[in-house]
Amino acid sequence: GETIEPWLKDQFARNAPYNEFAKNLLTVKSTDVTDPSKPYATSAIMFYQASGGNAEGVADSATRFFLGVRLGCAKCHDHPFAEWKQKDFWGMAAFFAGVQNGNVEDSPRTTIRPQDSDVEYAAKLLWEEETKLENGSPRQVFADWVVSAHNPNFSATAVNRVWQHLCGRSLAGTVDDLDQANAEERAILLDGLAEEFIESKYDLRQLISA
Repeated sequence: GETIEPWLKDQFARNAPYNEFAKNLLTVKSTDVTDPSKPYATSAIMFYQASGGNAEGVADSATRFFLGVRLGCAKCHDHPFAEWKQKDFWGMAAFFAGVQNGNVEDSPRTTIRPQDSDVEYAAKLLWEEETKLENGSPRQVFADWVVSAHNPNFSATAVNRVWQHLCGRSLAGTVDDLDQANAEERAILLDGLAEEFIESKYDLRQLISA
């Protein structure tokens, strides 16, 4: 069957900018599979299906993979070891309200209500008190925020994952729990390499050389 691996190999082989790769993955739609200008669509959809094909599964996977935050631990209750609350998890899941039953689409909705719950959660980005959705679809807003140079964890998590792949361990914290690493640990080397990664326009080959 179709898997995501061939697309990943192609991305790394042609040294696609890491932020471009992330945005394509986070904004792909099921209808894109018939768009010849988006040959990656079928493979990218596999990410959504592997994540459960629903909003909460994708929010969990995306924040863990791209931001080094194990937010899924706050799905049913506040995180037992980190600062994240249940409202943080569902606030992120709300950006993916259009992902249902394996179908990946955008949705004009900016809220989500968990199954068997009376609580409606508004879309809210991590580290923000409130998120205003004014331009673009919720998933586009989410993707732009994730890859922003101002996001404290996107480039740092990428560096952490590459370092672990090459050296067997992460530079700071663990790759899925970067939010729990302290500032002193990050400042030794991780944050500096993350800044270089941003300045290189997210060039993975240059990161590996560094």
